Amino acid sequence: MENQFQSLDWTVEKRPLQLADGTETPFYAVVRTDNNDVFASVKKGYALFQNHQMIDLVNAVSSHANAPVHRAGVLDGGRKVFVQLKSPMQINGIGENNDRVDFYTTCINSHDGTTALSWGNSSLTISCSNTFYQNVKRLKDQNRAKHTQRSIEEVLGMIDSSKKMLEAVNYRDWETDRKSVV
Repeated sequence: MENQFQSLDWTVEKRPLQLADGTETPFYAVVRTDNNDVFASVKKGYALFQNHQMIDLVNAVSSHANAPVHRAGVLDGGRKVFVQLKSPMQINGIGENNDRVDFYTTCINSHDGTTALSWGNSSLTISCSNTFYQNVKRLKDQNRAKHTQRSIEEVLGMIDSSKKMLEAVNYRDWETDRKSVV
């Protein structure tokens, strides 16, 4: 995994929860597999969206939009994760101080069930829990996927389609370049 994503180089899994006497429950623990930290208690229908899947989503956007990774990170021990791409779009010359506003394509996820997988555009960089939740609010009306199997499968389908489209575009570019050399 690339250095910029190093803090996201781990997975989560659902493990069945039992009572002290061994009785099974309808609940599962969401567990970070590299350190066994328990993030949440969820039901069977809760679907996991792994960090590497979020990185695939962001990389598909990044390569298509020519937007480099601005920041990637974890909050609350990994219960919340995010990746932001730096958009080439910005607004300059605002006010007397000649301020600049940068824009980011932001992807956020939680492994504790507190937020849906969300992605979209924002002018706010994530640096703490407060800015994470401000982005949650800003992304509310953009792209969201609840942690259900159907929603996660739809997102994975979009990622796969994006990759295939980009591969086709890259192949056509290569063919055009090859023909111009011949």
